Amino acid sequence: MKLPSQLLPRSRFTPATAASSSDNGKHALPASRASSPDVPDHLVDHVVCVQAEDALTVYVDVRKRSTSVFDTWLHHLRHAGHDPELVSVPADELQALRRQHRRVEALAADTPEIHRDILLFLTYARAVNASDMHVTRRAEHTDMELRIDGKIFRVNARMMTALEGDSYILAIYNALASNKPAQFGQRQFQNAQIDGDKLAQTGIEMARIIRGPCEPVSKGGNFLVARLQHQGDFQSEIAAQEAWRALDLMSPKRPDGDWTIDGYAPEQMALLEKIARRDHGIVITCAPTGAGKTRTIQAVMRRQAQLFPWKKQITMEDPPEFKMPWAVQLVVDETPEKEEERHTHLKLLKHTMRMDPDILLTGEVRDAAETQAMRGAAETGHFVLSTLHEGDLYRFAVRLEGFDFDRLSPRVTCDAGSVIGLIGQRLVSILCDDCKQPLETASEEAVPMYLRDALRSWDVDLEKVCVQGNDPSCPTCLGKGTVKRVAIAEVVETNETLMSFLKRGEIAEAKRYQRARKGADKSMLEHALDLVATGAVAPDEAHSAVTIVDKIEANGDHL
Repeated sequence: MKLPSQLLPRSRFTPATAASSSDNGKHALPASRASSPDVPDHLVDHVVCVQAEDALTVYVDVRKRSTSVFDTWLHHLRHAGHDPELVSVPADELQALRRQHRRVEALAADTPEIHRDILLFLTYARAVNASDMHVTRRAEHTDMELRIDGKIFRVNARMMTALEGDSYILAIYNALASNKPAQFGQRQFQNAQIDGDKLAQTGIEMARIIRGPCEPVSKGGNFLVARLQHQGDFQSEIAAQEAWRALDLMSPKRPDGDWTIDGYAPEQMALLEKIARRDHGIVITCAPTGAGKTRTIQAVMRRQAQLFPWKKQITMEDPPEFKMPWAVQLVVDETPEKEEERHTHLKLLKHTMRMDPDILLTGEVRDAAETQAMRGAAETGHFVLSTLHEGDLYRFAVRLEGFDFDRLSPRVTCDAGSVIGLIGQRLVSILCDDCKQPLETASEEAVPMYLRDALRSWDVDLEKVCVQGNDPSCPTCLGKGTVKRVAIAEVVETNETLMSFLKRGEIAEAKRYQRARKGADKSMLEHALDLVATGAVAPDEAHSAVTIVDKIEANGDHL
């Protein structure tokens, strides 16, 4: 069967008057509209009228709101039987509203054709037994994907521009969906439903929808996810193989990039990948601010996208620090005055549960509710990456207990089936090879005797230890004395025995047990000492990151 032209790569429904992809006014325009009252020429640049069923809203430039010309027109408007709601907005927001209004008008004219196109697409989706549809409007293009037999596939036959993606999402929400908010809120997360009477002949009984903003929000980033509930007794006239070829389904593109994290040893990367290959569970990175947690997590998620491109990744970030084009990146934003436009970590985490995710980045855990939601996500089969402001990874449960002594006691959180991995990390500066100095040239004030004695207790050869140079003319480091910062880390794959120690608060015993495990990673202290012993990191730099103590005094507790 030849694929109808509606599904060919170049879409047929690009509205000629579609708005710019950067239209992101805070106010939302109604999903349905009737004719609006006329606006006089002298106000046409300062007013936008929107009629939604029986409700009229007048958006006015805040600078014109109190002028006599506006008051006169408003008086005539009310005399004619209108009772408008007045909304004063800044000039730039008014222009964005006007462009969005024109887009809605253009969409209204094209809706029958887009409507048919969507229904045809859903018919093909049903033929390949798709359970979910994903539409992700990016800055310059729109991704269309289907989940089939638990895996995400890219629909190459539905390659759309950003504006076409806008039209597609608007058409689904405006023309097909019901049980929804009356207004399409560009910066709001909204739930809706497409009932069976709108889906006749598609083989789909009902579709549950969630839509909302995603990165790049400033350029109109937006997504829509539809859970497709099939008619049980439907017999498709389109063979699955034909529909598969027609849709041109392929696995999503694997992102480029080497599997390396600066400072991590090959053994650490192998252990980290072993954890990343797990199907579900929580991985918590414990570190203070500025320790490189986000970059490490981004590297892990990129690796997962390389290994499992068919898994859907969703992030919640405040703000997004790195672009992850393979993921849907949601933005934590607690500043808007309107409650529906305020996106907290907890709200976003709840929204993601309807977005058909496989892998989640929740960002920093800050309270009991977020912790409970994170645990719930892992327990329902999701892989969750999170961070915690805690200096010692073995004390993660103590930190969580501080959020809620009853609901988050260690007997609850120290579950190896839930928390599958722990990462501790710091950053240290690497000395410049061209200007670093031997330790013997350093004063006792720079490297105190107790620190030198501690290094000797670890069998560090002090003749190979170096300190930071002080050559302002060094062409390599430009006088900084260091060339870059790298991570020192410890990666732990949990098990029930380790967690049983932590559950009882026996942290020193947990550390000693972990050090004795076959294939276990070394402590951050030991990794730091390796760098000091080779002259790569200065002793005072390592000490400020991990605290170098005498080996005998450490006795496992400080490892």
